[in-house]
Amino acid sequence: MSDQIYNSLIGRVVQVNKSGPGATVGKLLAVKEDFLVFRAKNQEIIFFTLEHIKTITEETEAQIHFSSEEKELLYPNNFQKLIQTFIGENVRINRSGPDSRVGKLHGEDGSFIMLQTERDGLIFYTIEHLKSLSIVVMQSNEENEVSDNSDEESPVEETIDMASESENETENDKEN
Repeated sequence: MSDQIYNSLIGRVVQVNKSGPGATVGKLLAVKEDFLVFRAKNQEIIFFTLEHIKTITEETEAQIHFSSEEKELLYPNNFQKLIQTFIGENVRINRSGPDSRVGKLHGEDGSFIMLQTERDGLIFYTIEHLKSLSIVVMQSNEENEVSDNSDEESPVEETIDMASESENETENDKEN
């Protein structure tokens, strides 16, 4: 699809990908060189790589309400630079489905990113195979327990805290 088509949809409610785990409805905020900036129904900001978008459809009958005073946020022009801005942050890779992972983004080298996850440890992803990226907002344990009992879809997921693990290992080493 051409940038002109994407640009005509900025500010509108659209569905990215018609079906499957990557299908998401929300507001298109910006079109960049190789990715889209998107606000999902749950207010999560998602960055979809253009290379992996199969379809985009305007949702003319969607009953979703977004703030009319959307702040103009500045994002880098390409996905590689976007990744660099999120190093050290907790992120979600590949939106949902079996390839989705949440963890701390440790770095990138031009071809790969390094993601530390609680479940799988350190994972290396080829950048060209990333479908989407989003920031994960952390909650306290009490809030996590409440949200675990909720039926609502939440953008919040628990991720590993590398600093506290290192402190625990150091304390255990001292005891032994």
